[in-house]
Amino acid sequence: MLYLIQQGTDGPFKIGYTASSSERRMYALQTGNPIPLRLIGTLEGSLQDESGLHQQFEHVRLHNEWFKPVPEILAVFENGLAPTASVADECSGAMNDELIALRLSKDLLDRLDGYVEELQRTEPRFQITRCSAIRDLIARLPIRRPKEKR
Repeated sequence: MLYLIQQGTDGPFKIGYTASSSERRMYALQTGNPIPLRLIGTLEGSLQDESGLHQQFEHVRLHNEWFKPVPEILAVFENGLAPTASVADECSGAMNDELIALRLSKDLLDRLDGYVEELQRTEPRFQITRCSAIRDLIARLPIRRPKEKR
C-alpha cells in the first residue's frame, strides 16, 4: 500500500510504501518526528509504484522520500495512479538508472510491442517481455567503452 503523510498542516509530504497498515507506519514515523504527522491518503500500489512516484516528483524532492507539498502529489492520491509508458514498470532493478528512467513515446512503445510479439512467435520457448527485448536491442548497439587507466 502506498501512503501520503504530511508533516503538520503545510509541511512536506512523505510518499511511501508499506506492507503493513499505513497507520502503523505513521505511528513509527511519528516516534522520531517532533512535528505531528497526518495521513493524507492511501493507494493500492507496489514498491515499484512508490519508486515511480519518487521519480515522477524528483523535481520537488526535498530529502529521500520527503517532497514539497505540491498539488500534483495530492492529485495522484485523489485520482489514483495513472498508467505510464515507463520501462521502470517492467524493468525495475534490471538495468541502469538512466534506462529505468527512460519514458517511451506511445509510437515507440507500440513498435517495441510489435518486436516483442514477433520474438514470441519466432522463439516461443523463451519468455519475452518489453524489458528483455530492450536488453536485447541494447546489447546489439555498438558501444565504445573508455579504456581503463592503469
